[in-house]
Amino acid sequence: MLLRTLLMMITSRRKPLKDFREVGRVRMRVMPGDLDLLGHVNNGIYLSLMDLGRMDLMIRSGKWKQLNRLGWYPVAASVSITYRRSLRLWERYTLETKVIGFDDKAMYVEQRFVRDNEVYVDAIMRARFLKKSGGTVTVAPLGSTAPRPEEAVSDAATSTSTTDDTVDSAEPTEPWPPPPADPTDAVSAAVSDAADLGVQESVVIMDRTTGSVLVRQDADRPFPALSLVKLMIAADVLDGSGGADLASGSDVPSSDGAAGSGTAGGSDATGTSDATGTSDGAGSSDAVAGPAGSGDPGTGDPEVPVTPSLLKEMISRSDDVTAQDLYDQTGGDQMVDRVVARYGLTGSSPTPDGQYWGNVQTTAADMASLLNQLLADPNTASVIGPAMLATTAIAADGVDQRIGMRVVPGAGSKQGWGCCLSGIVGIHSVGFTPERIVVVLSSAEPDDDQLGDEDGLALQADPGAQVSIATVTATVRAALGGPAA
Repeated sequence: MLLRTLLMMITSRRKPLKDFREVGRVRMRVMPGDLDLLGHVNNGIYLSLMDLGRMDLMIRSGKWKQLNRLGWYPVAASVSITYRRSLRLWERYTLETKVIGFDDKAMYVEQRFVRDNEVYVDAIMRARFLKKSGGTVTVAPLGSTAPRPEEAVSDAATSTSTTDDTVDSAEPTEPWPPPPADPTDAVSAAVSDAADLGVQESVVIMDRTTGSVLVRQDADRPFPALSLVKLMIAADVLDGSGGADLASGSDVPSSDGAAGSGTAGGSDATGTSDATGTSDGAGSSDAVAGPAGSGDPGTGDPEVPVTPSLLKEMISRSDDVTAQDLYDQTGGDQMVDRVVARYGLTGSSPTPDGQYWGNVQTTAADMASLLNQLLADPNTASVIGPAMLATTAIAADGVDQRIGMRVVPGAGSKQGWGCCLSGIVGIHSVGFTPERIVVVLSSAEPDDDQLGDEDGLALQADPGAQVSIATVTATVRAALGGPAA
């Protein structure tokens, strides 16, 4: 490892300079010294290899020199790591490193080991900086501008996971009581409370047993779909009518998720930015360059191998890079038209500007109908159900996904957030339990039009967006009779 470190220090200085907030990628190969007795990379080796990825990014961004001038050095304070698959001898992989945020004392970094567009290991590390002369320091001199939400910090700071379990030990897991037979009054009150705070909500609640609609409030109002488009992309791929087909021999998970069984939680999209809007689904090549996603950002590579696990990653971690690739591969607006026709959606349409996939238009009625049909069809339910049940707490870009349906123990969910596509702050949540399908879409006037130029972490830290997050979650609690926050 010492030899690798020295080699990295030499080669990184010869590579092109890189912005500190961009994704750093180092291509590597599994060496004999990385293996344990079982023939795969030892768990502890991943942590040592992660040092190399952070060093490469620090050197190429010029931060390494800056630290030396300041007389500082970085140390790992805590790490949360998930081992999904094993890497074996001589296999090539890419180590991706992304700075996802800061607080006053620490920097937070996501690192992923990716092979063939599939994430094998994912980690979020909390790094502190110390003075060589003694004592700790703040990160302000490094130019940090995006504070990380405290809830997201706790994932990296409190636990180290060695399983693929997506339930964080700090999250409530006690089941909620059975949902009310008629939640109309409770939901109406929640929607009214949201309106008093400047948040407009559209809500649909369906009974999965009878197929009846229990609540329908402003259900035909159009919204930018943001990352809910990822459900459309997955549907188009899985029904085989689009330009992307599942790779042959792919392992398709069981359809247990269609019945709403399982657990939701864990550690996991992307708040990215351009002049048109910050969104976990802004969809321009610049907008998806931020997260440490699978594949090269914004290329629309037609050779991306599509597997159930790739679709699950796109949905559960709200991975914008994968979404951009598949949106391009399935034909963009043509994909939306196919999904609208196949599933009989009456209020959804392609992007008004023909460019940003997060601005695909949809309604609460359409999202409820689409999700109900996807969960009823074994072909789509076998992938989309488990993917939504596995929605992680922290998205691929570090944004906290514990919004709306994601706070419900045992529920499957998909969230969307963004500003300022169609001129609004949008916070959405759709999901299911064994008894219900719940859709809450929201819009609010942005406090600051410059939010459209910031990333998702900045959006989530915005006081106005926090109001939308709170109201959407409160409406979900009203819909399902959940305990007060």
